[in-house]
Amino acid sequence: MHVLVSLRLGNPHITKDAKCQNVVFTPVIIFYYQKRQVDTTGNSSGNSTQGVQASSDIQLVSPNATELNETEFNNILVTGYNQANSSSEIQLFNVETNAS
Repeated sequence: MHVLVSLRLGNPHITKDAKCQNVVFTPVIIFYYQKRQVDTTGNSSGNSTQGVQASSDIQLVSPNATELNETEFNNILVTGYNQANSSSEIQLFNVETNAS
Protein backbone atom coordinates (compact mmCIF):
# COMPACT_ATOMS: atom_id res chain seq x y z
CA MET A 1 0.00 0.00 0.00
CA HIS A 2 2.86 2.37 0.79
CA VAL A 3 4.15 1.89 -2.76
CA LEU A 4 0.79 2.94 -4.20
CA VAL A 5 0.72 6.05 -2.00
CA SER A 6 4.20 6.94 -3.23
CA LEU A 7 3.19 6.43 -6.85
CA ARG A 8 0.10 8.59 -6.44
CA LEU A 9 2.13 11.37 -4.85
CA GLY A 10 4.71 11.12 -7.64
CA ASN A 11 2.17 11.37 -10.47
CA PRO A 12 -1.54 11.08 -9.64
CA HIS A 13 -2.67 11.14 -13.29
CA ILE A 14 -0.64 8.15 -14.48
CA THR A 15 -1.00 6.08 -11.30
CA LYS A 16 -4.72 6.58 -10.67
CA ASP A 17 -6.41 3.23 -9.96
CA ALA A 18 -3.05 1.41 -9.83
CA LYS A 19 -3.06 -2.06 -8.28
CA CYS A 20 -0.34 -3.80 -6.29
CA GLN A 21 -0.41 -7.62 -6.20
CA ASN A 22 1.83 -10.57 -5.33
CA VAL A 23 3.75 -8.70 -2.64
CA VAL A 24 6.58 -10.69 -1.06
CA PHE A 25 8.76 -9.43 1.82
CA THR A 26 12.07 -11.09 2.65
CA PRO A 27 14.28 -10.14 5.63
CA VAL A 28 17.84 -9.29 4.62
CA ILE A 29 20.99 -8.08 6.33
CA ILE A 30 22.35 -4.83 4.90
CA PHE A 31 26.12 -4.41 5.19
CA TYR A 32 27.84 -1.05 5.42
CA TYR A 33 30.89 -1.61 3.25
CA GLN A 34 32.48 1.75 4.07
CA LYS A 35 33.08 0.42 7.61
CA ARG A 36 35.62 -2.35 7.36
CA GLN A 37 36.06 -2.95 11.06
CA VAL A 38 35.96 -6.36 12.68
CA ASP A 39 35.52 -6.84 16.43
CA THR A 40 37.75 -9.06 18.58
CA THR A 41 35.62 -12.14 17.81
CA GLY A 42 36.00 -11.68 14.06
CA ASN A 43 32.41 -10.53 13.57
CA SER A 44 31.36 -7.47 11.64
CA SER A 45 28.03 -7.06 13.48
CA GLY A 46 28.51 -3.29 13.85
CA ASN A 47 28.77 -3.05 10.08
CA SER A 48 25.26 -4.25 9.30
CA THR A 49 21.59 -3.71 10.03
CA GLN A 50 18.35 -5.60 9.45
CA GLY A 51 16.42 -4.67 6.32
CA VAL A 52 13.57 -5.93 4.18
CA GLN A 53 13.62 -6.76 0.49
CA ALA A 54 10.29 -6.67 -1.28
CA SER A 55 8.92 -7.51 -4.68
CA SER A 56 5.49 -6.97 -6.17
CA ASP A 57 3.52 -6.68 -9.38
CA ILE A 58 2.16 -3.19 -9.98
CA GLN A 59 -0.51 -2.71 -12.60
CA LEU A 60 -1.02 0.79 -14.00
CA VAL A 61 -4.39 1.04 -15.76
CA SER A 62 -4.19 4.65 -16.96
CA PRO A 63 -3.96 5.07 -20.76
CA ASN A 64 -1.05 7.47 -20.13
CA ALA A 65 0.90 4.67 -18.45
CA THR A 66 1.29 2.67 -21.66
CA GLU A 67 4.18 4.88 -22.80
CA LEU A 68 5.90 4.91 -19.41
CA ASN A 69 9.38 3.33 -19.37
CA GLU A 70 11.26 1.84 -16.41
CA THR A 71 13.27 5.00 -15.69
CA GLU A 72 10.17 7.21 -15.66
CA PHE A 73 8.36 4.75 -13.39
CA ASN A 74 11.31 4.71 -10.96
CA ASN A 75 11.42 8.51 -10.93
CA ILE A 76 7.69 8.71 -10.13
CA LEU A 77 8.05 6.14 -7.35
CA VAL A 78 11.11 7.72 -5.73
CA THR A 79 9.73 11.27 -6.01
CA GLY A 80 6.46 10.26 -4.34
CA TYR A 81 8.25 8.12 -1.77
CA ASN A 82 10.50 11.01 -0.75
CA GLN A 83 7.45 13.27 -0.37
CA ALA A 84 5.61 10.72 1.77
CA ASN A 85 8.60 9.85 3.94
CA SER A 86 10.46 13.09 4.44
CA SER A 87 10.55 12.58 8.21
CA SER A 88 10.73 8.78 8.24
CA GLU A 89 13.75 6.57 8.84
CA ILE A 90 12.53 4.16 6.18
CA GLN A 91 14.83 4.27 3.16
CA LEU A 92 14.38 3.09 -0.39
CA PHE A 93 17.40 1.61 -2.18
CA ASN A 94 18.16 -0.26 -5.38
CA VAL A 95 14.78 -0.04 -7.06
CA GLU A 96 14.57 -2.40 -10.03
CA THR A 97 11.75 -2.18 -12.54
CA ASN A 98 10.77 -4.66 -15.25
CA ALA A 99 7.99 -3.68 -17.62
CA SER A 100 5.78 -6.38 -19.03
